[in-house]
Amino acid sequence: ERERERLVLVLQNIKSVDLFLLGPQVRRGVSQVTTPDTYIAPRTAIGTTKDGKLMTLTVDGAEKGNPPRGSTLYQLAQLGVQRGFYNMINLDGGGSTDLYYQDKVYDRPTCNDRDIECERPITTTVCVLKQ
Repeated sequence: ERERERLVLVLQNIKSVDLFLLGPQVRRGVSQVTTPDTYIAPRTAIGTTKDGKLMTLTVDGAEKGNPPRGSTLYQLAQLGVQRGFYNMINLDGGGSTDLYYQDKVYDRPTCNDRDIECERPITTTVCVLKQ
């Protein structure tokens, strides 16, 4: 029987999150995005290595920049495989993409998806804390 298109991704070592049921970008080390697309935007992804380690991936950019900067979903999946993701999902991207680590912003957040740097309010976040 053909495998379901949904991915069960167990994120280990995070007590508040036990299970995600989402459409995958990378599944069992293989890109699930088989058709190249053209929409370039900042991207955020999360997933695990084959041995269960949690990883995140951020691609900086601005989709309404001139020219647009970031990656397509196809490129994101390819990058995830290259970086060692065994399972990976795409999260909200665009101007919502922001990488903050040890009191520093590592990308160039944008407002209204234009190439203007600014911090903006967001409604959801993924926070990984060391225990």
